[in-house]
Order: sequence, then structure tokens, then C-alpha cells
Amino acid sequence: MNNFRMTGALVSALLVTIGLVGCQQTPKSYEPLSLTVAHVNDTHSHFDPMTHQWQAELPEGQLAVQAKIGGYPRLAQALMQARRDAEAQDKPFLALHGGDAFQGTLYFSLYKGLGNQLLLNEFGLDAMVIGNHEFDLGEEPLLDFVQGVNFPVLAANMTIGADSALAKTDNIKPYIVRSYGPHKVGVFGLVLQDLPELASPGEALSFEQEVIAAQATVDELKAQGINHIIMLSHIGLDRDLRVARSVNGVDLIVGGHTHTLMGNFYQFGMGHGPGYAELHQNPDGGQTCVVQAGEYAHAAGLVEVNFDIDGNIAGCQGGNELLFDAQFEAKAGEAELTQAQLQSLQNYVDEHPRARIVEEHPKSRQIIDEQLAPSLSQFSEQVIAQINDENDPLDTGILDHVRIPGKGRGGASLARSGSEGGAVVANAFAWKVPSADMVILNSGGVRAHLQAQEQGLTAGYVLGNLLPFGGTLSLVSLKGEHIKLMLEQVINQSTHPDAVSDGGFPITAKMTVSYDGRLVEGQRITQVQHCPKGLPGDCLPLEDERVYSVLTSTFLAGGKDGYDAFVKHAQAPALDTGFVDNESMIEYAKAKGVLYEQATGMDFVPADFAKAQLDVQLVKPQDNQASN
Repeated sequence: MNNFRMTGALVSALLVTIGLVGCQQTPKSYEPLSLTVAHVNDTHSHFDPMTHQWQAELPEGQLAVQAKIGGYPRLAQALMQARRDAEAQDKPFLALHGGDAFQGTLYFSLYKGLGNQLLLNEFGLDAMVIGNHEFDLGEEPLLDFVQGVNFPVLAANMTIGADSALAKTDNIKPYIVRSYGPHKVGVFGLVLQDLPELASPGEALSFEQEVIAAQATVDELKAQGINHIIMLSHIGLDRDLRVARSVNGVDLIVGGHTHTLMGNFYQFGMGHGPGYAELHQNPDGGQTCVVQAGEYAHAAGLVEVNFDIDGNIAGCQGGNELLFDAQFEAKAGEAELTQAQLQSLQNYVDEHPRARIVEEHPKSRQIIDEQLAPSLSQFSEQVIAQINDENDPLDTGILDHVRIPGKGRGGASLARSGSEGGAVVANAFAWKVPSADMVILNSGGVRAHLQAQEQGLTAGYVLGNLLPFGGTLSLVSLKGEHIKLMLEQVINQSTHPDAVSDGGFPITAKMTVSYDGRLVEGQRITQVQHCPKGLPGDCLPLEDERVYSVLTSTFLAGGKDGYDAFVKHAQAPALDTGFVDNESMIEYAKAKGVLYEQATGMDFVPADFAKAQLDVQLVKPQDNQASN
């Protein structure tokens, strides 16, 4: 099998046979090694650069400015330049992708994995790990992608059964080994152990526990005399740290999944993340360096790992860099920048240790402009509605989306009410399927604020940003008692510090939900009401024994993201309506013409364990007056 890995017993037997039992007998490197690793992660099909706005602190004073950052052509150029620099110095080099290239923009909605295949082939990657979103469309699109890329795709803790479509390729591997003179470097992939809860892998795939699989893979590589080991992971920073502190023998972890931009970027309005390339102690006293490079093709990381003569880490240093276009402008509505200000701003970026001006890779830009972009215009430019948030004095053209009430992602924190944009989406689905008694969605299924562009809300924004997954809607019959239990379960899980994802928090329509985390577990849902005419209206308490028709995503109807009650307690098989979520949203927007704020139906009081995640100071306090 293409991802065959020896069992622990077989490894032990082999170790005894060849006389390599015990770390002290591992072959030593007879000269130090300095390895350079360039890395990206969670690029999510952001082929084109994005406009970033921030307050620049210049010698002349503070300026509100904007510039294009990132994009695949700029990432390609940065990675290829890093490789050329390493080769010029005769330094060993690796370029790695931490997973989740799929989803995120209209490019993916239109081209599925093909666009990523064409563009990632220009990155010069040595390997990529499978992210959870690579499975959003099932196995066949992932298979097409894997068979078309010019680099291996890694997943050491995923077993591919004979009935899986992925058994048709030999390009999914547990690990790769690269040789640099006398040195051998092993790179293995680690995917989420609970990936079936977040995506749609087939039943012929199974996933091993992360820490156990990581140690087994390290042991296997060391048995082959490989003493420099990198874990390329898509399990998130917290779990990367768990592996670093629980597993012996991993020298470097290159991660993804949590979109963590390590380093201090407050000067660019991006805050201060965890330290880059920090060392964490293993159980046996060894050390592991951990890095991750943010999201959406904004930045690339470059880390240099130095090993001593015994193969131990002697140093680990580097950083993430935001990749800027050379053109800077004043923020919309501000006075045009003078030549002196423009030069000062360029010097500011040039001299900053965590930013760099990078030209786009010409071939990558040509692929986008000639093969991918032409088909986007007819989708992207169609205005389908206007947005009017009358209650937001800061920006009436946006209905903010938060996954968890009180946890802002660049918008309002909405401390008790939850997502404004999500409420509109849920009501759009209720409009599309009026026979449903209520709608229950997961907040992670809504990927962006409901936001107007220059002329208004466009179809392209809905397809590529708001609801990029393009899944269908299903009806599930559940008793009232099971609905209440399910709601508490998913709120508890999604707000817990150890949650694999915060995207399970519910978004609803035609119902109200009151959750008080100060109460004991099992009693935190204090009230759930069914509102047949929508919100507000004539709402009645949910009846425990009554069976309700719940409209949800087909993804959740399969028991994903903590919604296992949709499978365990369904009164009949789920009915796939065939209605596609983003298409239904576009129809609703066109029918309404103007989208206003709608009541979310949520009244949320956090549990003590959730408070550390929430914003101490609300991101947009003026937009939270009704929630405080």
C-alpha cells in the first residue's frame, strides 16, 4: 500500500535484528548541518493578492495606508528566491506547505483543485501535508489534485483502504527522505486524527491518534538511520505543541490549520502572535522547534535549523515575512500620499524584519491571467443586493460574522447575540425551504462577513468568500429533547479551549436559543423556542416529544462537527433537498434586494472555561450595545 508503515512490533523486531536498539547507537553525523526550510500554510486558493490597510508609523507621523499583500505568484517568487539563495550558499533547503490549499475563494468554487494544482506546481515544493479542507468535496477531487502535482503529499497517520479512490495514486506517502551529503532528513505528514468530524473523507480511510502516530513514525525513521526529522502537520498550533512536548525525536514542526501568524506584526495591524521558532522540550530532554506562517497566502516563513555533530538542535531561528507589492496608497478617503511619504513608506517596509516587497512570479501570474481569471468576471461582477446595517455606526455596509459570540475575527464581537451575517444566511435557507420548522447551521460553514463591495453584494463574493463550500441542504427529523441536547453539546464543545475547531457553534433561524454557561453541564440550555413565522414573532417553547423538521447542511446531517445527534436520533433518514447553499443565498439576496440585520435568536452567556478565548475589549463596541 502506498502509505504502508511498519507496526510497532515489526519496528522493534527490526531494531533488534540490525542492532540499532537504543538512541546511543543511532549513526552520528560527522559534521554539523544547517538546514533552511521555507514554508506556507492555509493558502485557501487566495491566488490574487489582497488589499491590506493599516496605520503606518512613519517619521513624518501616522498614516492610514493600504497595499496589496500576498497571492500565489508572490508566494511562488518568495519560495523560489529562497531556494536560489540557499543553493548559492550550498545550503540544504526544503520548501513545505502545511495544508489547506483548497477552498476560500471563487477560484476554488469554479476550478476545484485544478487552479491549485497549476499554481502550486510553480512553488518548487518538496512536500505538502493534507489539510482537512482538501477533503471538502470528497476523495475524487483530492485524487485529481494529488495525481496532477509535482510534489508528494504526506499523511503518516492516514490509512488508505483498498476501496478508497485514493488507493489509485502512489503520490500520498507517510514520509519522504532527502539526502544532503552524509545527512539524511526525514519529513513526515500528520493530519487531524478527528478529520472525519471536519470534512468528508471516505469510509475506506482511517486516522490514527496524532501523538501515537508521530512517535511511531519517528521511531521508524530513526531505525533507518535518519537522525534529522521534520513533522509537516495540519493539526493546529495547540496540538503541534502537544506533540513537541509528548514525542521524542521531532526536530522541527512546520504547522498549519490554526492560521497562526507567528511573530510580532502589530505595526501592520495584525497583532502579536506566538513567538516564531521557539524551542519546546521533549520528554527525553530533547528539543523541538515549532513554526507556522499565517493564512491566505499573505506570508512565507523561513527558518534555519542548525544541528550539532550528534544531530541535536544547536539553534533555530528565522521569521515570517508579509509579502508586499511595491505600490502603496492612502487608505480610501484619505489625502493622496506625497512622493516623500511614498518613499518613506517603502523604506519602512524594506527595513522591517517581518515584511518584504516581492515581485510576482511571472509564469504564475500568466497562468492566473490567461487560464483562470477570464471566467471569473461574469460571476464576480454581478451585483445581487445591497447591505444596510443601520445599527452599526462604523460601517453600515457589513453584517459582521463571528464564530463564537464575543470572539471577533476582524469585525464586531457581538458578545451575546452571535453572528449577524450568519443570521441572514440561516434565514435565506429558511426562505428557500419554507417547509422546515427551523434551521440549524454551524458558524464555521459561513466563511466571511456579509459584506458589500464597491457597488454592492456580488455573486462572486457569495460563491468565493461567504459560502465557498457549495454544499447542499438537508432536512432531518428530530425530537425537541434531542435538539436541546445537541445544542448544548455543540456549544460546550466549540467554546472549550481544547476544541479542534470553534466552527461548530450554532447559527439558527425560526427559533431562539438561550445558553447560560454559569450553570452545570446538562442544564445550560435554559430555553429553546420554535418560531414558525420567523423572528421576532409568535414563538413557543420546544416540546420534548414533538418531532421537528430541521434544515441543515448535508455536511452536518452526516453527524459532522459535533452534530452527531442528526445521525443518532434522526426519526427518519435525512433528506437531501438538492438545493446548493451558495446558490440559495444568491436567490434570496436577489429576491430581497436589500439585506438588513436580522435577529440571531441567540442569547449566550459564556462558561468560565470559554472566557479566556473571548475579547477582553469588544472589537466594535458600538455594534454591541444591544448585546451587553
